[in-house]
Amino acid sequence: MKAIAFAKIKKQYGINENDLLRPKINIFIGAEILKMCLDKHGLNEEGITCYNGKIVNNPYGKEVIKLLKKARITNGKIN
Repeated sequence: MKAIAFAKIKKQYGINENDLLRPKINIFIGAEILKMCLDKHGLNEEGITCYNGKIVNNPYGKEVIKLLKKARITNGKIN
């Protein structure tokens, strides 16, 4: 998890690292971080890669966009 994003979320929601072991909280916080990234960069490769973390030559965003395009072509079903 991005440390800066977690620090912001931690302050806003008053949670700690152990709270992330609770599935509902983990999913909620993950969605909040994804929203922060997409708000900052847009719904594109950069926004999705932001969510995955700062890794040099990170293919994550490109792979997700490819799957989203494939899902649109196959009426939402990813094979």
